[in-house]
Amino acid sequence: METKQAAEAKWSHGKTIPVKNVQALASDAAELTEEAIKRYIRPARTSDVVAHSGQSIPIIDLARLLDSQTYRLEAARLKSACEEWGFFQVQNHGISDTVLENMRNNLEHFFRLPLDEKNKFGQLPGDLQGYGQAFMESEHQTLD
Repeated sequence: METKQAAEAKWSHGKTIPVKNVQALASDAAELTEEAIKRYIRPARTSDVVAHSGQSIPIIDLARLLDSQTYRLEAARLKSACEEWGFFQVQNHGISDTVLENMRNNLEHFFRLPLDEKNKFGQLPGDLQGYGQAFMESEHQTLD
């Protein structure tokens, strides 16, 4: 059994360096220096995975994952989606369309809030939850 400390270390990626929010950066022309802008430009890489024509995002069916007859195949698909893509779409999750629509509306409302309001929900040091940028480990790291 993994300890709480081991679990936290696995996801912490070390210390996170505070980063100025893009919305704040864009609102102050003096901050939009060539150096600041270059931090957001990723160099071209030949190793990037690109979906080819005909490929689609993996879809994981939770009903099949919970079915004793189909769970092995669906678990293999889930493993592959995580390893090869890093994300997937979920179907048959049982969440109503009303709940999903409300969630979408709440997210849109939140991201339209002024920056000072959003920052009230900012990430705490060492935490993954909250508004803001995580996993900044170097002043030279390209920003997302």
